[in-house]
Amino acid sequence: MLPFRAIIKTDTRSKKIRIKIGLMGDVVVSKPKYCSQSCAQDFVNLHSDWIEAQLAKIKDRRMPLQLPTKIDLKAMGQTFNIKTNISGRGVKLINNEIIINRFNQDDIKKDILRLQKYIKKIAEDFIPKEVKALSMLTKLQPQTICIRNQQTRWGSCSNRGCISLNQKLLLINPTLMRYVIIHELCHLQEMNHSKNFWKLVQRYQPNFKELDSKLDFNKLPVWAIVK
Repeated sequence: MLPFRAIIKTDTRSKKIRIKIGLMGDVVVSKPKYCSQSCAQDFVNLHSDWIEAQLAKIKDRRMPLQLPTKIDLKAMGQTFNIKTNISGRGVKLINNEIIINRFNQDDIKKDILRLQKYIKKIAEDFIPKEVKALSMLTKLQPQTICIRNQQTRWGSCSNRGCISLNQKLLLINPTLMRYVIIHELCHLQEMNHSKNFWKLVQRYQPNFKELDSKLDFNKLPVWAIVK
């Protein structure tokens, strides 16, 4: 039996098996539709040494959970100070400070989850505006836009024209966020990763390969990926 648990999911757009390891040590395996569950598990078994090595690295660099004193929303070009207050309710933005009201001083994880929830509110206001601007550029219009706190995907596109985007996009630079949005918009026309899809992406983002290589959940701050 392996010393870790791998979650195996079917990705209808994938052409090969992929293994993703989150910053908190979650192992997610994406397999094509034609690949069986047992085939995917065999793939995990074959790469178990590599997976264990990556999990060991994560364990070594994991720091004690702390509420940040400042957050940098790079995509927006804004920085906010974080403060706590033992009175009142909820989370509020006053001037350039995000104030988390709490009942005691010890529940750091709950404070972080409240902060994540507030970041989602900011993302729900900011990201759709960016999508609208890029939709005008590409002439690709989603039916709906959803903002989620996903752990393994920056974004996704359904065959119904719904684009889901990760609130964590606010934490990366605006050029990377732009690429993710363009990537998902292009899926509205090409629901796969074929040559035609990448040609379409390249039309609007010529350096997409360079940007794609820079997308890395492991570079996010620990507070952003706590669940």
